[in-house]
Amino acid sequence: MRILSLSTAISAVVLSALQLAQADISKIVRVDQISQQLIDAEGRSRWFHGTNMVKKAFPWHVDVDNFVPNWSLVDKDIELLKTMNINSVRLGVHWAGVEPVRGQYNQTYLDITHAIIKKLEDNNIYTLIDQHQDVWAAQICGHGAPLWFMKQGWVTPGHMFPVPQKWTPFAVDANGVPSDADCNSIDWATSYLNYAVGNAFGRLYNNYDGLGDAWAAYWKVLAQRYMQFPSILGYNLMNEPWVGDHMADPTLLVPGKADHRTMEPLWNKGTDYIRTVDNTTLIFFEGSTFDILSGFNNVPGGDGSKTVHSYHYYKPPQLGNIEYTLKNRKTDSDRLRTAGMMTEFQFWDSGPDSIKEIFETARQADRYMQSWQGWAYNNVWSGSGADAVARPAIVLAYSRTYVEATAGTTQTMYFQDSTTKYWVSWKADKAIQAPTLIRFAPKINYPDGIRVFIDPPGSGTYTVDNATNTVKISHTAGTVNGETIMASVQPFYPTDIIQNPDSGKCLDNGNTKVTPNNPIILWDCSSDPNQVWKFKDNTIQLAFDPDHNSDKYCIDTQPIPSNTKYLNLVLNPCDAAKPTQKWSVTATGNIVNTATGYCVDINGSTYKSGTALLAYPCGAGGTQKNQVWKLPRGASGTCKKNHMDPFISLSAEVQEMIISHLSKHTYFVCLQVCRSWYITFAPLIWKSIEALDRPTFNAAQRFYRLKQSIRADGGAAIQKYGHFIRTLDTRYLSIVHLVAKNDLPQACAHLKKLVVHSRADPRVPPAFRASEAATEKTSVHVQKSAIAALLRYNRDLRTLSLHQEAGHPDVGKHGKPVEPSWMRALPESLESFVLNTPCFESYQPPISVAPTHSRLHPPPRTLIHLQKLIMRGPYINGCIRLDLLRRCPNLEVLSLYICENPLDLCSAISDVLYSHCPNLTAMLVEGQPSDNSLSLLLRSSAAGWKSFMFDGSLGFFGPLSAKALLDHAATLENVRLEGCTAFTSTNIQQLLCSAPKLRRFHGILINRLDEKDLALAADELILSEWVCTDLESFACKITRVPRPDLKKRTNGRLLTNTMHTIGTIEASYQLQRRVYEQLGRLTKLRHLVLGGDIGLSGEKNVELVFREKANEGVYFTPMYWQIGYQYECLSMTLESGLDLLKGLKEMGAVVVVGMAMGLSNPAEKDWQKEHWPLLETGKLFVNGYFSDPFWSLFLE
Repeated sequence: MRILSLSTAISAVVLSALQLAQADISKIVRVDQISQQLIDAEGRSRWFHGTNMVKKAFPWHVDVDNFVPNWSLVDKDIELLKTMNINSVRLGVHWAGVEPVRGQYNQTYLDITHAIIKKLEDNNIYTLIDQHQDVWAAQICGHGAPLWFMKQGWVTPGHMFPVPQKWTPFAVDANGVPSDADCNSIDWATSYLNYAVGNAFGRLYNNYDGLGDAWAAYWKVLAQRYMQFPSILGYNLMNEPWVGDHMADPTLLVPGKADHRTMEPLWNKGTDYIRTVDNTTLIFFEGSTFDILSGFNNVPGGDGSKTVHSYHYYKPPQLGNIEYTLKNRKTDSDRLRTAGMMTEFQFWDSGPDSIKEIFETARQADRYMQSWQGWAYNNVWSGSGADAVARPAIVLAYSRTYVEATAGTTQTMYFQDSTTKYWVSWKADKAIQAPTLIRFAPKINYPDGIRVFIDPPGSGTYTVDNATNTVKISHTAGTVNGETIMASVQPFYPTDIIQNPDSGKCLDNGNTKVTPNNPIILWDCSSDPNQVWKFKDNTIQLAFDPDHNSDKYCIDTQPIPSNTKYLNLVLNPCDAAKPTQKWSVTATGNIVNTATGYCVDINGSTYKSGTALLAYPCGAGGTQKNQVWKLPRGASGTCKKNHMDPFISLSAEVQEMIISHLSKHTYFVCLQVCRSWYITFAPLIWKSIEALDRPTFNAAQRFYRLKQSIRADGGAAIQKYGHFIRTLDTRYLSIVHLVAKNDLPQACAHLKKLVVHSRADPRVPPAFRASEAATEKTSVHVQKSAIAALLRYNRDLRTLSLHQEAGHPDVGKHGKPVEPSWMRALPESLESFVLNTPCFESYQPPISVAPTHSRLHPPPRTLIHLQKLIMRGPYINGCIRLDLLRRCPNLEVLSLYICENPLDLCSAISDVLYSHCPNLTAMLVEGQPSDNSLSLLLRSSAAGWKSFMFDGSLGFFGPLSAKALLDHAATLENVRLEGCTAFTSTNIQQLLCSAPKLRRFHGILINRLDEKDLALAADELILSEWVCTDLESFACKITRVPRPDLKKRTNGRLLTNTMHTIGTIEASYQLQRRVYEQLGRLTKLRHLVLGGDIGLSGEKNVELVFREKANEGVYFTPMYWQIGYQYECLSMTLESGLDLLKGLKEMGAVVVVGMAMGLSNPAEKDWQKEHWPLLETGKLFVNGYFSDPFWSLFLE
C-alpha cells in the first residue's frame, strides 16, 4: 500500500451496461483455505451481515401472507431488512416441519420455505439453511426433531424428564409431551443436563433405529430442493448440538471432547448424503456450545474448501470476551484449514449496556474479518399490528457499513461507529471482472449522502447503486495486479472530532445532553458521538444526537450577564435564521463566529477536562494556541468530492490499520521524512509500538519527547495517550510515582501484558530488614497497591510478570507473610503468570500460612484462561502456591523453584495438580528438591508429561525420580536434566527405547555407569532398538568418575590422561557404542552435543546466557560451562564414536555439532583429516560448542 500518497482519487464514472446488468447474488462456491475467506462464482471474497429467522413452533415458518411483527416475511419486513443493511438470513427449516411422519416429506412446508428463499433472493439477500433445534424434541420441552423421533421407555422411570433438574417427572399427553406450563417452570438451557436429553442425543449419534440415517436423509431432501438457488449460502447441519449421552459418558462434558467422538461421525454422514445431490454448496458445522477450542479432527467430508465452522458467542457459555473467542475460532480455522462464521450472538436487548456489547462484538468481528448473523429478527419490532415500530437501537446496530465482496483478497476492514466512516482494503486480482461491493444504510447513517474515496489514484472507478444501497468499484487499466487498494465511504459533509493540538483534547457536548444551552466543554478525545461534529452550510452540528438523529443540534453562543467581552459556547436546536449559529474557519485553524467575529477559545488556556469553551476575541495572526483547532478535512470548504483525506488527516484508528502493514523500522523512517507530523503522530507512536520500554523511548523521543515528558510532569504523556498502551514494563517507569499521582491505572486500562520489577534493593526484602526507613515502607506499600490498581483496571490482561519485590507477599502480624493484596485482583483473562522472587538463605517462610476468605474477602476468581504459570523464590508462601494452582483448571505449563526440601508441600502440590489441572503436560523444576520430593511432582500429571525439565544444582534427581520419569515415556517429547542427577546412561537407553514421541533429550552432568548398573546393562538392553525415530536434538555430557576399585572387579580397560584416572567397563563401552550407532541412523537429528567431564583444565569457557523472556513465562539464568582437554567422549575415547561420526558425515543431517575431542593417536588424527577436515590438527573444538536450543523451545 502507498501509505504516503493518499491524496487523490478517481471521480465517479458510469459503469458499463454489462456491469449494471450484473446481479449482486453470486453463488458461494468455495473457501480459500489460505485466506479463510468465502469465494463466490466470480472469484470475489464475500462477507455477510445478517439475522436469524426461526419459528420454533408449528407451522415452523414465518407468516408469508400477513404482516405479523417479528414473525412474518412480507414486503414490510423486506423493507426493514434493506434499511438495516442485511444481506443474509439464517432460516430455520425444521426437521419436524419437513418430515412430520417418518419417511413422508411435507411438500406444502417445502413449498413455503422455497418461496421464502426466493423472496429473499429477489431482494439480494442470501439464505443459510439451518436445522434448528433447542433441547431437541417436544417430549423433553424442546423443538427441532419430529414427534416420532422419541419413544417412551427410552429411560427408566426414575430418569424421566426433567430428572435431575426436578426430581418428579412431568405429566405428559398421548405423544409424551409435557404441558407448556411445566416446560416454562424450568430453565431450558440447563435442561440439557437431564437424563432424557442426553439419552435422545446419544441415540441420534449412535444411529439407534436408523435415526442418524433418517436425519441425514432429511438433509438430502433439503439439498435436492434448494440447490438451484444461487442465494443459498450453505447448509447449517445442526444448531447448538448437545454433546451426546453425558450421563453414560461424563467425559463428553470436557470442552472439545464430544466434537470428535459423537458429532464428527454424524456430520460426515449428513455431508455424504448431501453430496450425492449437491457438490457445490458449503456445509456449515457446529461443535459444542461450550468449546474453548474445537475438538474436531477434520471438517465434515474432509475438504475444508467446502465447509464453514459455524459458531456462536454468548456469555455464558463462552468464558472470555469476544476478542478471546474470535482468537480461538481463528485458531480452529487455522488447524482445520477452513473458514469460520459467527451465526449467532446477542442481538435482542436494546438497553445501553447490551447495545454497547453488540457494537463491540461487531467491531471485533471486523477486526478478525468474520461474517456474522445476530439473534434474532423476532426481536426487532416493538408493539403489535399496524402500530408496531422497529426498535431504533437494534436497527442502528444492524446497519453498519461493510464490504460485501472484494475483487481480490480482503486485507482489512474498519467501521467507525461515531462518524459512520468506513475503510476497506483488498489485494487486487485483475482476473476478476465483477466489481467490489460496499453496502451502506443511507437512511440510518448517511442522511446527507456519501463521498467515496479510492487509493491509489487511478486504481478504480465507482458508481452508487441507490436501488441496492451499494457502492460498486471496478478495476481500471491502471490497476496493478496484486497491489493493495483502499476504499472509503464517508458522510458527504466533513464529519469528525475537533481537537486542540496544544492540549490534545477535544470539543465536547458536556454530559451528552441535548437540552437548550447545554455547555460545550474541553474533554479527553474519545470519538464518542458527543465529540463528533458535522460542518454543514456554515453551521457546526452534532453529527448524531443520542437517538442517532442528524441536523437537529448546532453550536451556538450565549451571552454572559454583565460581560460584553466574551460569550459562552452552547448547544441549541438548529435554527437557520440565527446568525449566532453561523461559523467559518481560517487557514490557521480558528473557528470564527460570523455574528461576532469571535474565535472558539479555551477559557484561560486551562487544559483541564471540563473547562468551558468560549467565543472570545481572536488572537493576532490566528496562532494563539488555545484558539487553534484541528478540523475535519474539508471543513474550510475546500474538500473536493473526489479528494481522499491525506494520511495526516485520517483518524487514529485508520492510521493504525494502515501502519499495521508496515514494520516498525519503516514506520520510524516515515517519521524521519515527515518531521512536521510528530505531534499528529504522537498518539500513533503509542499505538504502533509493541511495548512501553527502553527501546520504545529511544526510537520515539526523537520525534515526540515521551521520555522527557514523563520525567518532567509525572506522567502527563501516559495520562494523555496511555489508553493506547498494550504492554507495560515498569523497569523504565517509576510506577510508584505514577500511581501516587493516579496517572497509571486508569490511563493504562487496556494492557495485554504487564511486567513489574521492583526498584528496591533485590538482595534483602525490606519487610524483614532490621531497620527500614519509613519512606521505603511506603514505597513498597504503594508498589503493591499499584499492582492491585493496575489489575483492577485491566480485565483483559493476558500476561503478568512480577519480579523481585513486586512478587513478595504482604507482611502480617509477627512478620509472617500473608496473601499479597493483588492476589484477589488477578483477572480471569490471564493466560501467562510469572511470579519471581529471589532466594535468600536468611529467610525461610512457613508453609502453613493460608489466604483467608470471608464476606469482606471472598475467594478469588478462577483463572480459566491461565495456561502458563511460573513461581520462583521462597517468598511465595506454600498455601498461596496451592491457592493459585487450584484456580488454574486449564494450566498446561508450570515452572516451580523449590528453595528447600519441603516434602509436605511437594506432596500437596502434586495432589492439587493431579486433581485440579488435568491439562498439565509441561513442567520445569529448579532449586533444591530431594529425590523423593521430585518424584512426587513427577506423578502430578494426569494427562502425561510432554515436556519435563530439571535444573537443580543443589537438588537431586535420583532413582525415584528417574523411575517416575520413565513411567511417562509414552507421552514424553522433550526432556532436559541438569545438575545433581542419578539419571545414568542406562536410563538414557531405557528412555530412548520406550519414548516413541521423544524429539529432544538434553542431559547435562549425566552419571556414567557405576557398579549398581552392571546388572542392568545386559545384552537385551544394549541390543534394544530405539523407538524415538523423530529425535531432533540430543545433548549429553557425562560426569562422575566411577570408583577406581571397579577396575579390579571387571575386565574393562583403564584409560589415563594427565588430569584424571578414569575407569570404564566393558558393559559401558558396549552400551555407549550402541548409542553412537543408533544416533548415526536418526534421519531427523538436527542438533547434537556430546562431551565429557566438566572443568578438567578450564582452557575454554563457553557461556550460554538464557535471558529473561517474560512473554513466554520463563525466567532464564546464565549457565557457565568449562570444557577442557579431554581424552573421552561420552566417557569413551574418540575411537568409540567413529561409527556415529561417519554416519553423521554421510547423512549430512546435523546442523550443529559441538564435541570435545581428544586426538590421542595417529590413527584418530588420520581419520579426522579424512572425514572431518574442518577440525584442524591440534584443535580440540568444532565450531558450535554446546549450542542448546532446548530452553527457548520449551514453551514455544
